[in-house]
Amino acid sequence: MKHLPELCHHLSLRNCQIQNNDLTSLLSSIAGHDNLLSLNLTRNRVTFRDEESPTSLPNLLPRFTKLTELQMAENPCGGAGVATICRSLPPQLHRLDLSRTDCGCEGAIAALRCGSGVTHLRLFDNSLRSAFGDIVRCLLNGTSDGENGGRFLEELDLGGNRGGKEHVQALLRGLCDDENLLKELRVLEMGGNELAGDECDRLLEELKACREGLDVARDRPVVRGG
Repeated sequence: MKHLPELCHHLSLRNCQIQNNDLTSLLSSIAGHDNLLSLNLTRNRVTFRDEESPTSLPNLLPRFTKLTELQMAENPCGGAGVATICRSLPPQLHRLDLSRTDCGCEGAIAALRCGSGVTHLRLFDNSLRSAFGDIVRCLLNGTSDGENGGRFLEELDLGGNRGGKEHVQALLRGLCDDENLLKELRVLEMGGNELAGDECDRLLEELKACREGLDVARDRPVVRGG
């Protein structure tokens, strides 16, 4: 067993009722072994509170310098917890799943400001609703302080967030613009937002013509509350 950390590349702790203290203890015990490539913490009770201790989660995560994938879906992180996660990511991490973390606008914007590392981002079913417009503006124009707003993203899942038709259309229209920031985007998940009607259909057809390499998925996913 003493050699397990050196041999472990993919660690799944899905649905284990893990809380902050449990995860802190585990990561502290293997933090000296730099072989972990992916960590799945889906459906636990991790919040990622911002703590000052050297052994707190925000301080432990950057020590995994080969970590490329982190799955945090279905943890009660909230906006502040997600923002802490995004500030703590090792620079080479490129897949981040924040589905159903109740990230709100604060967490979603923090995720879009992660920089050039994160190329695959899931924000599925966070009930962004009215905040969807802020997310669209960040994606198309960057943030107010000049951050990239997700320009390095290759795959983005915004499904299940009940974004209104006005904001959905603004995103599709912006993607047709030659000046938009999302040049690398190849897959955009949009099911579970208001993606119906003649104007949306027209914009999707226009996107097919001007962005041949972009796949916009519009099937309605299963979201909380129907």
